[in-house]
Amino acid sequence: MTTTAAIPVDRPSYHEGKRLYRRLVAGDLSHLAPVLASLQPLVGAAAAGLAARLIEAGVDADELLVRATLAHHVRRPGYLERMAAPDSMRHDLDGNPVEPVSARHRDHAAATRKAMGPSLAKGRQQARRRTEREARSRWRANPAPVVEVKQAGRRRLAAPGGAGGCGEPSRSAGHCSAPVAGLRS
Repeated sequence: MTTTAAIPVDRPSYHEGKRLYRRLVAGDLSHLAPVLASLQPLVGAAAAGLAARLIEAGVDADELLVRATLAHHVRRPGYLERMAAPDSMRHDLDGNPVEPVSARHRDHAAATRKAMGPSLAKGRQQARRRTEREARSRWRANPAPVVEVKQAGRRRLAAPGGAGGCGEPSRSAGHCSAPVAGLRS
């Protein structure tokens, strides 16, 4: 039996694509593709145009890294929501509308966004509301007894012959210039 070794493929990692994406959206490369920050639908030739702009800017990015970066972009919930919107337009890298999004692509974006479920923030908000509702229903079923609690005053008294020096009630140490017993001046 013969074994064959796998040929390593230099593919960019998810984190490399995400790092470049962050630089393009809000970092030092945001001037190269301003449309990425607005999550507008992109034209089909965006990858080639973005790769050319990155090379001109002196960024070491090959085609696979650019594709990984754009893949991260087009999977964002906001991007899919804008794709699925009626009368949505595709934009070039500068943000200029070029062509309308086809009905097929719009339907696919809507189905993909729906399959994602609620966003993380909405999910947290729904979970918090659910636990609050459950707590209210438990309380209504078995209310806790009401207990009256009185708090002591917050006035602090100086120890007799202590930090105050004169034995009078004090809010701050050393309010009086009387000598304290046991201490030398």
